[in-house]
Amino acid sequence: MPDAVAVDGEMEGRMALVDAEAAIARLPQEFREVLMLVTVEGMKYREAADLIGVPVGTVMSRLARARKALVEYEATGPGSHQESETNNVVQFDRSKR
Repeated sequence: MPDAVAVDGEMEGRMALVDAEAAIARLPQEFREVLMLVTVEGMKYREAADLIGVPVGTVMSRLARARKALVEYEATGPGSHQESETNNVVQFDRSKR
């Protein structure tokens, strides 16, 4: 019989993964693209920039904004951001830049 603590830990891990996937899916496409290329694919900023055809500074900026949005999403929890009914994208307040 599995250890109840191990099962609980596994469930928490799966729930965290689902939450992370949901948060990433809500990022604007250009932020999500850079986040995936750099953090998942392991590309260097220059490689990602060359691949998507933008300056390195744009990659850095988009990555920073993506990470900030994910931290904000985690701090406030799912369901607290306004979702657009037309494209299922969270509208983050960019006026605080």
